[in-house]
Amino acid sequence: MFSVVEMVVVLVAAALMTVVGIKEDAAKRRNQVLTAEGQNEAVINAALGNWVTKHYATLTQNGPVAVLPATDLPTLNDLFTEGNLQQPHANGPFWGGAYVISMSVGPSTCSVSAGDCHVTYVLYPSKPVMRAGNPDVIGASIVAQAGGNAFGFSKTQNSGTITGINGAWNATNPLSGNPGRGGSRDERADVRR
Repeated sequence: MFSVVEMVVVLVAAALMTVVGIKEDAAKRRNQVLTAEGQNEAVINAALGNWVTKHYATLTQNGPVAVLPATDLPTLNDLFTEGNLQQPHANGPFWGGAYVISMSVGPSTCSVSAGDCHVTYVLYPSKPVMRAGNPDVIGASIVAQAGGNAFGFSKTQNSGTITGINGAWNATNPLSGNPGRGGSRDERADVRR
């Protein structure tokens, strides 16, 4: 028969294994939720790309513009109502904040008559991914990886820059100083070719 000490050791070991299992399950679930967020943002980004393509002539009619006014930008509801999004989406990611859209027309030397203007846009959350009250760079990288090549994230070492997956591109972090910030970047040229 087992002694009381042996039984206590077995119960403590079982309890520790249960705690480890719970932590692993929680981490797996968090990764699944972050992946779903990245896929969701990719759907929004694709809808935004379709919107830019449809509205290209209007967006470029004044030639180069460093930052288009917010009144000229679509909301997620606009993307849904115009049929670019197949279903309504929340206005921000699950960790809080809102999705922010920014657009510009350039380069600064482009002209409407030459047809060489491009619309560049970014989609990003207004708040970084957080974990235990700190920016979660790993979480942001999971979101970016699930979003695809147009997505990137900011790292602790250089929070002023959003870096694309595998270093494919770099862009200025619109909310500099915030590691764990994800975002997407895309550019549309004249699609009427």
